[in-house]
Amino acid sequence: INYTDFKHLSNTKSPFKQPASITFYETKNVQINNCYFQNNIEGDDYLNFFRSKNIEINNSIIDGSFSDGIDSDFSQVKILNSTFKNIGNDAIDASGSDIFIENCKFLSSQDKAVSAGEKSEIKILNSNFDKNEIAVVSKDDSQVFLINSTLINNNLDIAVYKKKKIYEHAKLSLENTKIQNYFIEKKSIIDGLNSIVFTANVEEKLYGNLYGKSSDK
Repeated sequence: INYTDFKHLSNTKSPFKQPASITFYETKNVQINNCYFQNNIEGDDYLNFFRSKNIEINNSIIDGSFSDGIDSDFSQVKILNSTFKNIGNDAIDASGSDIFIENCKFLSSQDKAVSAGEKSEIKILNSNFDKNEIAVVSKDDSQVFLINSTLINNNLDIAVYKKKKIYEHAKLSLENTKIQNYFIEKKSIIDGLNSIVFTANVEEKLYGNLYGKSSDK
């Protein structure tokens, strides 16, 4: 998909009951270049990848998503040189996924800019996070690598915790990246941050309580 604008989409009338405006289901070798995704008007995610592989998004913009910008379920996704702004929930929400992010901008996400859950691995390089509710989350046996990135003006920069008992504790590795504030639970595996002050019951402080957006997920 090249040089295409998507505007004011929804999928709530689909007989297949897919909540995302655009869904790739068990799909391989998708390339999205120089595209603009603007203002889906209802439903859930703008883009959903479900059990999909070799997905690449380059030089594209998601602006004004009603809920999540990209929801990746058990998929392999590469996102390059792209911008996420004015996202109603998470800019990127990963479950059981492998995601590589480089040279991207995350502006004004109402919940999490990047959320890694359910044993996901996310590598973030040379990216900027500005004015998000929460910049980066690693939870439930996920691992996030945050390298050469800038986090400014976020209400909370980092959260690392376990939400679901069936998973192990999450991991976070920081390299050449400064953070201002964080919530990190004990037994989380952290690299690149000294003198950690651990926080108990992180989940209770998120999801619309102290930080983040209320959610029933």
